Amino acid sequence: MGGLFFLFMTFASFSTVIAVFENLLAGCIDNFGWSRKKAALFNGVFLLLASMPCVLGYNLWYFEAVLPNGAVGQVLDIEDFLVSNLLLPLGSLVYLLFCVTKWGWGWDKYLAEANAGEGIKMPRWLKPVFQFVLPILVLVVACVIGMIYSGGFFSGENFVDAFSNSDASVGLMLGSAFGLLFAFLYYLVRRSMSFKEMMGCIPEGFKAMVPAILILTFAWSLKGMTDSLGAKFFVRDFVRSASGIQVLLPVIVFAVGCLLAFATGTSWGTFGILIPIVQNVFDMSNPMAIICISACMAGAVCGDHCSPISDTTIMASAGAQCDHVNHVSTQLPYAISCAVISGIAYVIAGVLAFAGLPGLIALPIGVALVLGFLFVMKRQNA
Repeated sequence: MGGLFFLFMTFASFSTVIAVFENLLAGCIDNFGWSRKKAALFNGVFLLLASMPCVLGYNLWYFEAVLPNGAVGQVLDIEDFLVSNLLLPLGSLVYLLFCVTKWGWGWDKYLAEANAGEGIKMPRWLKPVFQFVLPILVLVVACVIGMIYSGGFFSGENFVDAFSNSDASVGLMLGSAFGLLFAFLYYLVRRSMSFKEMMGCIPEGFKAMVPAILILTFAWSLKGMTDSLGAKFFVRDFVRSASGIQVLLPVIVFAVGCLLAFATGTSWGTFGILIPIVQNVFDMSNPMAIICISACMAGAVCGDHCSPISDTTIMASAGAQCDHVNHVSTQLPYAISCAVISGIAYVIAGVLAFAGLPGLIALPIGVALVLGFLFVMKRQNA
């Protein structure tokens, strides 16, 4: 029985090799016009040479290598890593591009083939999604992978720890480089842009970012100067001195948060200054503490949105190719209107909390004030 088993295994292995080898022969015959004898000779020599590392890799040519994921592997481990992590995903991408580009089927033929028969249909409007949205999605995914890579995710760390310990400068650089390379290859294969046009976009992109870089440099310089002058200690003492005015403290924290974020251009820095102060003034079981923390976060975001030295404001104007001063000046009326209404709501919330009533009642009052303000403005502009 043992001899019959190995005999049948021999027949099975030979039939499998012949079936796989036949595809290689057919490809050479169809694409290059070779005779069957020439195709068999060429592929036989190629397979013999390609199999030598596997045949001799565990005896005469034995070696070990450290893989990018940190593991130590031999020949088959290296081949498995290359196939699983590079050849399969890149091959799938090449196959996909062949299906949807002019060099392959083309979008119309791909759509007709995908929608043949019954079931879910592929809509035609997805073409611009693949053309414009796909590179952005690849950039986002590549940046996330780069960040968790810098945090040690592929060395055994779990996702949360790797993301929290990541180096954003390294991860974003790797993700941006991969996204740029993907965009080049993607639009080159789709023939949307020539290689010369894509290379010409690089210096144009650098020139477009020069004003944003200069403004960010000046903003960081101003932030460093305010830190050196002890602005956070001044704000801390000012807020603590107003702790006796319990009713007005939420609106005071809100106003200070707006001004501090506007002056420094950072909402997260304002969080780091004001929230610990509020926690020292109030016990967290006191409803006034929750209202003041809410006021701090709302004021910081409002001031950061209005600030001309905020990185988000700078990048927004640069991305929209809008004059930076015009962008800030057109945003201020909307932000200030909402800030005034929010300040009134925080005054009401402080009164309610001081009286022992739930401060959440101020929320529908704030919504009503916003709707009333919109109604009045619409009447005036009618």
